Amino acid sequence: MNNTKPYMQAPYMMKLKGKDYMIVAGRLLWFRDAHPNGAIETDTLAVGDVILVKAKVTVGGQTLATGCATVREGKGTSWSGREIEKAETAAIGRALAHAGYGTQFALEDMDEGDYLADSPIESQQSQSHDDAKGQLWNSLRNNKDILKRYNHQNHIANALKQYDGDVVDAGYDAIYHWLMNREMSS
Repeated sequence: MNNTKPYMQAPYMMKLKGKDYMIVAGRLLWFRDAHPNGAIETDTLAVGDVILVKAKVTVGGQTLATGCATVREGKGTSWSGREIEKAETAAIGRALAHAGYGTQFALEDMDEGDYLADSPIESQQSQSHDDAKGQLWNSLRNNKDILKRYNHQNHIANALKQYDGDVVDAGYDAIYHWLMNREMSS
């Protein structure tokens, strides 16, 4: 394998969970380098709040591989409003891995637990977002004024479920004021 190819280097290659990982953009570059006239087709189906995309990789009219991905619509995610694009990227990444483009760098993709084919950069952002959310939650649930008003951590958590937006993006001060000034339901 020629490591001078751009898709074999950063930013297309990265370490994820201590292992080499080729992002979907790198797999696409590799495929286009190998098959300039190859094709990738996607089909999208939405069922309720679940979006399913199937990708098919073909060369010369012959199917090399397919891949599917699902994404749930939802507020508060870093890609909210772009669920179709997220699912399409994941499906393309899986199909290309199934066709052999980046498979050696995508062992985790074959594990349904992590959605790594979707986009590992988002996964890292998602992890730091989750860390920030955890820190925000700890600060809120330990605030004496908030605890006095809501009586229990579960009541705070239930109130936060009604917040229309991303609590991390809003920040501690905005969430504190929202909690302290919102009308309490009986």
